[in-house]
Order: sequence, then C-alpha cells, then structure tokens
Amino acid sequence: MKTTSLQLSKRLKELGVKQDSYFWYKVGKSTGKHNLLTEKEFNGTDTAFFNYYSAFTAEELIDLLPQGYVAGNTFFREAEQEYICFKRGSKITDKCIYSDTLTNAMAEMVIFLKTNNLI
Repeated sequence: MKTTSLQLSKRLKELGVKQDSYFWYKVGKSTGKHNLLTEKEFNGTDTAFFNYYSAFTAEELIDLLPQGYVAGNTFFREAEQEYICFKRGSKITDKCIYSDTLTNAMAEMVIFLKTNNLI
C-alpha cells in the first residue's frame, strides 16, 4: 500500500488537512526518526516526544480532491514521474501535477489547491 511521503504528509498537516487516515507517521521530536504505523498501532498519546502525521493513501486522498479531478498513470514508463493529477476537461496549459507515485501526485494537487485557496 502506497502512502504519501513524510514530507508531503507534514505539509498537508501544516495546511490544516484533517488528520484522519489508516496509516500514520510517528516522528521523534529529538531524533527525527520515523515509523509508519497502522491505525490499530496509533495511539497519539505520547506527543511530548513524537509528532504524528497522517500518511494518506490514494483512496483517502481522492475524497480530499474537488469533484472533477482525476489521477492516473502517464504511461511513460521511462519517466521518473510517471503519475499525473489534473482537472478533467482542463486545457494543456492548466495545472497538472506529476510525481513518482499516484499518491504523491494527488497529495501535491491537494497542497496546490489549498495553498492557492481553491479548496
């Protein structure tokens, strides 16, 4: 199961995205070391020593995107960024996000939309 990267998970939390996911990053405040936890393992009670960030899946992120946004494979297998997220029916000049994973492409689009007050 692919989840958002730790970096994107942190940014989503900074932007106020509700922290509600099946997977969580647990990051040591002093060490920066992190583990990926499942919802069952997550308790979130030791916040004095750890920060927690939702590690969203593609299924969870699709609910954060406005209606009409789609994501998928670019089918350019040689490319490092073979996944795309865009608004259906958009022009070639409109915003498209490319990334190395489907989940990160969707997370980056949510970040773009929130940063520009579009959601």
